[in-house]
Amino acid sequence: MLMIAEQFAVYYTALWLWNRLDQDRWQKAKIALRQQRRAQSTLEVDHIVSWNLWRTKLAAHRAEMETGGAPEQSVIEELIELNAKVNDLGNCMLLEKNFNISKSNRPLKEFLQGVYEFKEGKWTIEEWARALDLGIPLVDSGEAPIEELGELVAARTQKMRSDLEQFVRGTRSRVDMSAD
Repeated sequence: MLMIAEQFAVYYTALWLWNRLDQDRWQKAKIALRQQRRAQSTLEVDHIVSWNLWRTKLAAHRAEMETGGAPEQSVIEELIELNAKVNDLGNCMLLEKNFNISKSNRPLKEFLQGVYEFKEGKWTIEEWARALDLGIPLVDSGEAPIEELGELVAARTQKMRSDLEQFVRGTRSRVDMSAD
């Protein structure tokens, strides 16, 4: 049986390809997302809303539901559904190795504010997020309710799968392969 990290890594090819199916997305996906220069950059699949932040939000949501008197079975069912979304394709992107560790329990936006391209005004976080089909609550997830994050992840997952299916069916092409 594959461990979670190994299961998660299978998204690499899908994410790599998906980034190249739209010109604007491809331009924004090429941003290195690093705060310091490094000689070599290795990409890996990582969470947009970090696992630690998701877990914290899930615990708070559980406490809120239990305090509100929700039936135990409905609490369990909702928590299982929300817990699974953290590892959905829609909550993933290719990020520099150890990025998730560096953002820990903080929203992605806090890290992005230190990235050169955003600090220097070459791009805005909002236009970058839009190109990568990221709702701002996913990027600035600190205050967003976990239910909203779950819905955004599900919608992004569906969009990504649709784009990839179009590629497989031959109705969509890679923009990095087109002749200029």
